[in-house]
Amino acid sequence: MSVIRYMICEVQYGGRITDDLDRELFNEYGETYLKESIFGNEYVLSEAPTDGGGGTKPAKFQYKLPPSTNLPEIIKYHELIKGFPDIDNPEVFGLHVNADITFRKKESKEMIDTIMETRPKDSNAGGVQEKAKELQTKLPPDYQESDVRNRVRQLKGPKGSTDQGMTVPLNIFLYQELQRMQLIIGIVRKTLEDIVFAIDGTIIMTPDILDAINAIFDAKVPQNWVYDATGVEISWIYAALGQWFSSLLERNKQLNDWLYNNARPQVFWLTGFFNPQGFLTAVKQEVTRLHKKPGDKDAWSLDDVVYSTQVKEKDFDQIKDIQQEGVYIQGLFLEGCRWLRNGLEESEPKKMFAPLPILYVTAINKKKSADGDKNSNTYLCPVYKYPRRTDKYLIFRVALPCDGNYNAHKWKLRGVALLCSTE
Repeated sequence: MSVIRYMICEVQYGGRITDDLDRELFNEYGETYLKESIFGNEYVLSEAPTDGGGGTKPAKFQYKLPPSTNLPEIIKYHELIKGFPDIDNPEVFGLHVNADITFRKKESKEMIDTIMETRPKDSNAGGVQEKAKELQTKLPPDYQESDVRNRVRQLKGPKGSTDQGMTVPLNIFLYQELQRMQLIIGIVRKTLEDIVFAIDGTIIMTPDILDAINAIFDAKVPQNWVYDATGVEISWIYAALGQWFSSLLERNKQLNDWLYNNARPQVFWLTGFFNPQGFLTAVKQEVTRLHKKPGDKDAWSLDDVVYSTQVKEKDFDQIKDIQQEGVYIQGLFLEGCRWLRNGLEESEPKKMFAPLPILYVTAINKKKSADGDKNSNTYLCPVYKYPRRTDKYLIFRVALPCDGNYNAHKWKLRGVALLCSTE
């Protein structure tokens, strides 16, 4: 059976899958269904509850292979399929019942978006102009390049390091983030000014300005605030204008406080960064440098370290053993399960997402990591920037302990992931 499983999951079908996480999931399905017991009589592949609705269907329906009969093969399968429920429960595929709610919400949103896009638009330039003026008053002031550079040069490195300014990886990361934030602030300011002037008749109404007016009228985000001319994402993706602009203010506040308080935040909001992968790489570089002393034969190199994570308390003040190395991250959400005490547990009904307590992230030597993983029951949970799970938005993976009643196999079939944003 292992040969059959390998041929299906790794060669014939798995060999066509390009996403590594999709291939892992496909292998999990292979481990679940391709067993020696499938050659037995009436092997049950899965069972899940049905709606019933007062009918004759059982409370739980068993998806099983047909028994050996004298009927022709095709008729045997036809008879079996006729008894299947009209709607399959998500539990059949290892998912939580909440997955059906997520699917329904996605369908409803797509239908509503289509209706909104096709409905006639009333002429309400005055309302758009007032909205543009309101957003202008809330927009943060511009960053001055010389001031930012001078302040970054004054920032110190991590505790235990004598580095300062632009020689510290996280300080360089902050400088790059502020440059990108200033780019977005400038684009938003220019768009809002053009809308006000174009409606007044001071400047010509260009197609780009008209598109921005239509977007603001529909409470959506103008295209040029999110993507550049080549289609590359330059900010963050939100459907509603209010959410996007609120995120702008929150992201700017984190960067502004970090710069002007002359000290690192105790807890970082990972969602608030343009380049979260760059943030984690900078953390790895700093930890590696702390273990790299002149003449030390056991000095670490960047190629020899991997990320190490640990879920802490809900509030930073409750954490007793504050570590000098690494960083603390907040603002992540679990989809497909929830965190309870010291491990993963089933999601509560009708609750799509569950907040994860503060996450401690650092770097450790690969050898130490390999020794620790041998005896640990952990699920390597992917962390995505958005609910849309693709390689493009994958940040890194977090080892979450499975100390409850379930192992990592269950959570992989559940499709459990950590998200920076639930929208």
